[in-house]
Amino acid sequence: MKKIIQIFCVFFILSVLVGCVNNSRMSSVDSTEDKTTTTNTDEQIERDILNIYSETIEDYKKLVEFRLSDTFEEDYNSGKFIELNDNLKVNLSPSGDYSDESSATLKYKWDSMIVDMLDYINEPTLSSFGYIYKDLDSNGLPELFWVSSDYNVVFAVFTIKDNTAHLLDAYWPRYKTVVLDSDELYTLGSSSASIVEYTISTIDANEVDGIKVVQRFGSNGESYYEMIDEKSVVIGEDRFYSILTENPFEFGEKWRDNKLYILQ
Repeated sequence: MKKIIQIFCVFFILSVLVGCVNNSRMSSVDSTEDKTTTTNTDEQIERDILNIYSETIEDYKKLVEFRLSDTFEEDYNSGKFIELNDNLKVNLSPSGDYSDESSATLKYKWDSMIVDMLDYINEPTLSSFGYIYKDLDSNGLPELFWVSSDYNVVFAVFTIKDNTAHLLDAYWPRYKTVVLDSDELYTLGSSSASIVEYTISTIDANEVDGIKVVQRFGSNGESYYEMIDEKSVVIGEDRFYSILTENPFEFGEKWRDNKLYILQ
């Protein structure tokens, strides 16, 4: 009887051990499958994003080559610039006709950017231009930055909306931007030495133009001002320079950590 009990106990223990091993193997397989699924999903998202921006990057190359052409001024004045702009795939305006003030302003910035994009660069070539992907609003869909290959200039920034690339803003020497470590855009607009405006903003899909102003201050040539509760409030010169000291107009330290892709 004792032998029967001992044999039964041995079989019971063995069955428990085998079950544990099988469960462990199944858990390991499930874990591996989860990781594989996650990896595949991430890779698919990355491919989708690259596909969305691919035409925008092609447009970028066309514009740079057009601007680098020895016959640019002649082509610009002959109307070829308008023809090129019309044939681009980039979405400059949700309405498409630039009839509203916001879209018309964006179109003006876009045209100014293209005309003046060589002003920043000494002896420019195609490789003087590149682009960066950086997710400013942490929604998993990175913004696309057209930049100089030395990281010093941002020409334009795009975001993904309704699975298409949309222009958020474009820059030229009188209206330029830097990217802060807080993932905010910091722009400086000027029409003269005494008329300047600094604006710190974030990407916000809920805003009509996709950008939400966080802070704005400047000088209108006669006085200094600061935007408080969406109202312009006159401030003293000391206050103006105090704000500017707290917010120096320069790229964040992490900006150059972003991977740069060169046009080719």
